[in-house]
Amino acid sequence: MSEQVVQAFEKRWKFAINISRVPPKTLEWFKEFAKEEFVDDYGMCLRELVESYKELQMIKEMNRPMSQEVLDKLEQLEVEIADLKQPKEEKKIIKTVNGQILGGKDGSD
Repeated sequence: MSEQVVQAFEKRWKFAINISRVPPKTLEWFKEFAKEEFVDDYGMCLRELVESYKELQMIKEMNRPMSQEVLDKLEQLEVEIADLKQPKEEKKIIKTVNGQILGGKDGSD
């Protein structure tokens, strides 16, 4: 490769990044993940993690309306179940011998 191509490549792809205040367990996990999945290429590992995070956020946004709809239906079902569990009042209808209902049309006093 010509010197210009090498310089252009290095200029485009050779960056340094310094990340501080990383919890030790997180840093150890990141290093191990980069080693196993990206042959110790921290840059590509970071890129993959960022892309995965973006995709996850997009999926969450797409599912948010559907999730709210499901939650609303669950709440409605909870109300309906609670109503079914309530003891129902039995109305006692009293009829006279000639068939009249005492206490009003629906039998209430």
